[in-house]
Amino acid sequence: RLATDARFDPTTRWQAEWNLARGLQAAGQGELALARVGRLRVEPGAETRPAALRARLAWLEAKLARETGRPEDALRLARLAPEQFAGLEAPAARELAGLSRLVAAEAFFDLGRADEAVAELQKLRAELAGSEAALQS
Repeated sequence: RLATDARFDPTTRWQAEWNLARGLQAAGQGELALARVGRLRVEPGAETRPAALRARLAWLEAKLARETGRPEDALRLARLAPEQFAGLEAPAARELAGLSRLVAAEAFFDLGRADEAVAELQKLRAELAGSEAALQS
């Protein structure tokens, strides 16, 4: 209902959806969160939303796919996420690039492709040294 209310602008809606998806994830409803984020990212007008929000939702979709037992989807989404980083300030783009690579490495491990996972982690540490994702890796 609020989506049709002119006072509820698209950015506020996307921020609310982000919070809802994170809440669903925390409540163990990752499948529902994944479905909502996936729909939100492809709805008409999605490309006009703020770059930071589009980028974070791209990463969140990849993360949720992995957490819900869909490593192939997580890997594909993690590889596509950097396409959403255009227009971001350098620190945010760096952070999200690292987190996306971390999701990709975890997906490789889930798929039993340890050599590729280790290679991904090595690239992450070399190219994004000092980032949160590198530290987590």
